[in-house]
Amino acid sequence: MGTDQGVPVAGPDNGDPDAARPAELTAPVRGAWSRRSAHGRAVLVLTAVAGILTGMMLLLGIGMWRNDMVIAATPVRATATVLTVSAVSTGIEFVDNTGVSQRPPNGVLYPGGLTVGQQFVVEYAASDPTLARVAGRSAVNGLIMPLLVVAGTWLLIGPLLGVLRWRENRMPGPAPVRGRLRRRWRVRPARSRR
Repeated sequence: MGTDQGVPVAGPDNGDPDAARPAELTAPVRGAWSRRSAHGRAVLVLTAVAGILTGMMLLLGIGMWRNDMVIAATPVRATATVLTVSAVSTGIEFVDNTGVSQRPPNGVLYPGGLTVGQQFVVEYAASDPTLARVAGRSAVNGLIMPLLVVAGTWLLIGPLLGVLRWRENRMPGPAPVRGRLRRRWRVRPARSRR
């Protein structure tokens, strides 16, 4: 090899077999690496979004179950009137067993089908009158929405993840690490000796 200011330089006159090849054949495939890393980032982001939504819906289900347990521990019934109906909450007013008018700040639990001015029976916790639900309804009624959100999330993101993985495995360049590990640890059939 020749030298250029003390640094070895490859060249055809130095016996370097790669020196005669065009530069594009000896250069690393940078495009494949950047696309592969972009696919990896997309897979990571989609998985994180689906995981966060699933976790939130799980916590929502746990919260509904906890609220039902608190109400079931000391249940009291009263007649309530619907004051407001919005996408976020349904405002109600009722008189508790001590004669105090209650307006739960978070509204009533499981309010499906209620309209403004309607009167209905409410169950609330004697220990916390601001925690109220429509009588006869429970967390089972409220679990429909979180289950639909989780199912919809994974039905949308699952196929996207599959397509991204499929495209990543078809890309030129080195195989992703997880693919190399799978191939390395795969059990191979024993060879017969003859």
